[in-house]
Amino acid sequence: MPENVDQPVITTLDGTKLDVVKDFQYLGAWIASTKHDIEIRRARAWKALHSMKKVWQSSMQDYLKRRLFVAIVASVLTYGCEAWTLYVRDEKALDGVYTRMLRVALNVSWEDHITNVNLYGKLPRLSDKIRQRRMRLAGHCVRHPELSAW
Repeated sequence: MPENVDQPVITTLDGTKLDVVKDFQYLGAWIASTKHDIEIRRARAWKALHSMKKVWQSSMQDYLKRRLFVAIVASVLTYGCEAWTLYVRDEKALDGVYTRMLRVALNVSWEDHITNVNLYGKLPRLSDKIRQRRMRLAGHCVRHPELSAW
């Protein structure tokens, strides 16, 4: 079977031929598609949230639940977010899923008529947190000595 002449053949030092793929996972993040990476992150964050169901249903104070939520669930959801290409609809969807997860963590139903301002407390919106992390990465890149010559 003839090989595609448009794609280079890449081999390792021991002669193993590497396949050319469109998407792959690197350090836990899917590289080619932001949409795919966000779907995986959301699923893993929901799994982390549900694994702590007993904690969320306990009588623990809300500020402690928020701190646990940020440390465990939000960190899973935002892993690798600095490299995401986000549209407004993506930001709204992420903010929405973050709010739903926070409601589960704090045992607040939509029927309780708690506003998002009261729900979040001092927590920033997820889209604001992602924007801040992206700006922090951009600052590191600008100050990097190898890139300062550009």
